[in-house]
Amino acid sequence: MAVGRDILKKIKRYYLFHGANEYKLNERVSSLIKAAIPSGGEVFDLDRFEGKRCDVAMLINSVSTPPAMGPLRVVVLSDTEKLTARNQKMLDDFLPKIPEFSVLAMTAVKVRKG
Repeated sequence: MAVGRDILKKIKRYYLFHGANEYKLNERVSSLIKAAIPSGGEVFDLDRFEGKRCDVAMLINSVSTPPAMGPLRVVVLSDTEKLTARNQKMLDDFLPKIPEFSVLAMTAVKVRKG
């Protein structure tokens, strides 16, 4: 599927996919990546982070970096529920500031309510 500039209007700046079925979570993220990044561009425009080991400052830097090959950069943060309270606060503060050329896809098995 060819990825054009009109994709910028269709894809939101961030997503949170959650649920106990990790296979379905991975399928949703893969579908988003395929919709946002031209085939072969994943090496340049896709970054992955894990919640438990995530340096949110590096994640923010990655999300803030313009894409190299296509119209969008996709950054995936798995296990979002494993972020430290400090990192969660940094991420929450950054979400409204995600640039129009990036998408943050987050996954969580459990979501905190409230």
